[in-house]
Amino acid sequence: MRTRGFVTGVSAVFAVAALLLFGALAGYGTREGARGGPGVDPARAERLAEAARSIRALGVNALPLLDTYIDSDPENAFGYYLLAAAHARQGGWAAVMQALRAGNRAPRCQHYVPRESPAAGAWEAIAPLMALRQDILDAARMLPGQEAGALLFECRRMAERVAGAEPASLALLEAGTRMRRDFSHATVLLAQRAGEGWRADQARAEEKADQARLARIAEVRERLRADAESGNAEAVPGGEAERAAVARLLAAEASSSAAPGTAAAGRQVADGAHR
Repeated sequence: MRTRGFVTGVSAVFAVAALLLFGALAGYGTREGARGGPGVDPARAERLAEAARSIRALGVNALPLLDTYIDSDPENAFGYYLLAAAHARQGGWAAVMQALRAGNRAPRCQHYVPRESPAAGAWEAIAPLMALRQDILDAARMLPGQEAGALLFECRRMAERVAGAEPASLALLEAGTRMRRDFSHATVLLAQRAGEGWRADQARAEEKADQARLARIAEVRERLRADAESGNAEAVPGGEAERAAVARLLAAEASSSAAPGTAAAGRQVADGAHR
């Protein structure tokens, strides 16, 4: 059962920051992505964007709209993650946990994009999740250790799913990786306070792996930007070349056992959050 509650609007400062940050994450050019590609569903894309916008724009009306969105797409993790972001605005951590767990159990994590501009739709769904990231990081410094550890565990799982959401995109991969890196760093601090050096070391290793991934993402984005500027129609944001580049990056990580969150150490960090 989803929990309802009063949700305050996101501050104007965050709104401006989100526009600047996620405009950059969502695209590296102005051309449209490939039409009719994976995840292109204008109607669902608009409902997803409306649900995301509601968190900062509608205040008390956000939760009913989010519930309606989830009811329309109950197997998609994205709606539950947006619900968690809404609850986090009011500090309702029990409701946040409930929403995160529901999202992490959902069969798929699907991001829908409008046909006319696949890249432009990405940041609207990402922005509330990055706000959730900051709310969680703030809460982890104040909550009791066990509660903070469990919350960070669920958030790391969320970040992994966002990074691997379909259709694959650099915007989602980067946002999810940034979130997971920061949640790993928070786990380091939490473990240090608890005197759990082994867990701090493992979380630190995952943080380092995610930072390395972010460097590789930047390299891929720069190559695609250059290709797009040279006239390669498939290299535009949201296009086939971007999806293929993401697949190659993740495949290379998997083949070298460098993919964050997949190593045995990663599983031990997750397990340790519940001890």
